[in-house]
Amino acid sequence: MIIAISPYHLTTREAPAMASMLLASSVVTVAPGPGGGEGADGAASAMAAARMSATYRELARSWEWSVPLWREGVVAGALDGLSPLDEMGGVLRRICETTDLPALRGFIQDDLYDDPDRYLASLSRDLMKGGPDPGIVLPLLASLDRFASRNGACVARSVAVSVAQKAELRLGKPVFGVAIPLMLQASAERMIHARATLHDALTPLRRAIDDVIARCEQGAAEVDGAMVAAEAERYAASYEGLRPRVAEGCIYDEVRMIEGVVTVQGLLLPADAVLRSSEQAMRELAGGGRRVRGGDGPGSVGTTLPAVYDAMEHASVLTLVIKPLGGKR
Repeated sequence: MIIAISPYHLTTREAPAMASMLLASSVVTVAPGPGGGEGADGAASAMAAARMSATYRELARSWEWSVPLWREGVVAGALDGLSPLDEMGGVLRRICETTDLPALRGFIQDDLYDDPDRYLASLSRDLMKGGPDPGIVLPLLASLDRFASRNGACVARSVAVSVAQKAELRLGKPVFGVAIPLMLQASAERMIHARATLHDALTPLRRAIDDVIARCEQGAAEVDGAMVAAEAERYAASYEGLRPRVAEGCIYDEVRMIEGVVTVQGLLLPADAVLRSSEQAMRELAGGGRRVRGGDGPGSVGTTLPAVYDAMEHASVLTLVIKPLGGKR
């Protein structure tokens, strides 16, 4: 099971990132640094960039804790040589060459996306200032969703707070909902140890979620998440039994291990849900859904340019909405 996560969640170590690094077979994100950290050691690549550029220095320090996870292949910036940023072109065409996203065109920043390294430098700055800048984050999240949909993966989200996030949820079709124990905070080494200790308990749950993804890809009219719920219960029981081994020696960890329960809601969303919900949110904020004036570039409202076919416009992606219910020692 592969989960694509936002680098914003990895930077803040939020529940979607921490849960994904335990639950997934592997996690894919975008590593700000020259080339996007496409190798397995993407965080170390960012560290090397930090020695040459102040742009990456602060971010590299904030990601330093995760380097062992990159080296173990738990987290990567690419999958079989494919990066989430490879989907950026499709996202930008969707925004600029169709007539249904006029509000979003105002956030497209000229030629920022033409140079991957320039975009990644802007992403790095936005990550550290606490962003997110819509012109940076919206194409990024949409690219992650397309990447996940195209590669048989799922994506992790935090609980909806913003108008756009709530609009996105309304586009989703619930598939399953489970509650599972895991680590809300831990060192990278502790996470690696927990993954190994819980491997046999995690494998059936991963397979059950992969089966849901496969059935969604096959276009099944109804997708039953009962097997995910059953395997989540078995995993929870195994976690309690294996907890002493998971926590063994944790008092010596540099980062205190904090356990808790999270709810994981599986939603089937359109692969372009980020764009559609953001457009709707901007319309609502502009005045109750009224028409929003777009830009005057190619693909603007009224253009006679032919639409470019994009199979991903009809694709879907399994989205895991992860909500912590509280922590404990």
